[in-house]
Amino acid sequence: AGYVQTMETWYQDGKWRMEDWRDDKQESVQVYDGKKLHTYLVPKNQVMLNTSDKPFGTEFRGFTVAAMVQEGMPGAEIEQDSARGEEGRRLNRFTITHHGERHVVLADPATDLRLSFEIYAWADSRWQRAGGTEVMDYDLSLDPKLFVLDYPADAEVVDSGKGGMTHEEASWR
Repeated sequence: AGYVQTMETWYQDGKWRMEDWRDDKQESVQVYDGKKLHTYLVPKNQVMLNTSDKPFGTEFRGFTVAAMVQEGMPGAEIEQDSARGEEGRRLNRFTITHHGERHVVLADPATDLRLSFEIYAWADSRWQRAGGTEVMDYDLSLDPKLFVLDYPADAEVVDSGKGGMTHEEASWR
């Protein structure tokens, strides 16, 4: 059985883009341009603007393993050991257990950036793989257009601070 891609993420210079799919249909596109978070909900044809400069309600801490745990998994149980990656490269392996999920993360020991991860859920009295990624690449030269949200002209634009906007008012576009 092969894996089904459900998410793709790009990150560069404090900006990111995340695309989510379900059943081979795109569900959402999320772009953080370094200042604001913009989300296009494809099935609803709706763009959500977050006028806060804190996309997760707090200062954005980045994509390191430590930031991931601090941001979304406070109180998690963490075990760390070593693993060998491609070509015998030494990696840090973190096993993070939090609220019925277990994340097994391989990270670069120099940067603490995740290189791959697997997610397991507790089911039928054992941990079963529920998702994850094969490879994460960094330091790629990315097109700046990736960090601009493009959406259909007929999409509804909703600003979390203003209740609603027209396309003309959505000056960030």
